[in-house]
Amino acid sequence: MALTTTTINEIKDAVLDRMENKFAYIAVGTDDTTPSSSDTALGNEVLRKTRQEYLRDDTNGKITVSMWILSTEANGNDLKEVGVFDASSGGNMYSRNTFNTISKNNNIEVWIDIEFTTTVQEVS
Repeated sequence: MALTTTTINEIKDAVLDRMENKFAYIAVGTDDTTPSSSDTALGNEVLRKTRQEYLRDDTNGKITVSMWILSTEANGNDLKEVGVFDASSGGNMYSRNTFNTISKNNNIEVWIDIEFTTTVQEVS
């Protein structure tokens, strides 16, 4: 049996619908340990905020969540990691990644975009 394009699109839409409420907060930290699928928290979280944007691209199965770190936030930290969560503290972490160090001070503001792509394929 082969799945129809309609079925594949319905599955993709259902996943995207569910994630909108889950990808609600973004956090940054100072740990550069290699991310693992078993991670449940950032290594050393220093700031967590409600996402500023949630963009959904149904055609390509993508979600982009974004956060703006103001000049007054997370200063004095070498930011190296980012995570996406469903709660303002604790909660479930849905993604963790590391990046090149940003030595945060009051002269720097940072815009972070995190993109998720959903792919649905039939496996026999």
